Amino acid sequence: MLRALLALLIILAAGVAWRMLRVLTRPPPAARGDGKVRMVKCAVCDLYVPENEAETDGGRFYCGPSHRLIGGGGERK
Repeated sequence: MLRALLALLIILAAGVAWRMLRVLTRPPPAARGDGKVRMVKCAVCDLYVPENEAETDGGRFYCGPSHRLIGGGGERK
């Protein structure tokens, strides 16, 4: 019984050490500014999309070119 408990304790300690080593050696996340992206709502369907991927026309945002055409047309941002 004592051997089984000791073996379990060794396995548990090895697992904790392995996780700590993985966390400490993990490379930092890619530099993307602060990592936050502004989300905007499509004027037609109310879907939220990242601002840098949204279609825009006259200050209004759209989720794609088809909704931009429905909502008024114009150029892609």
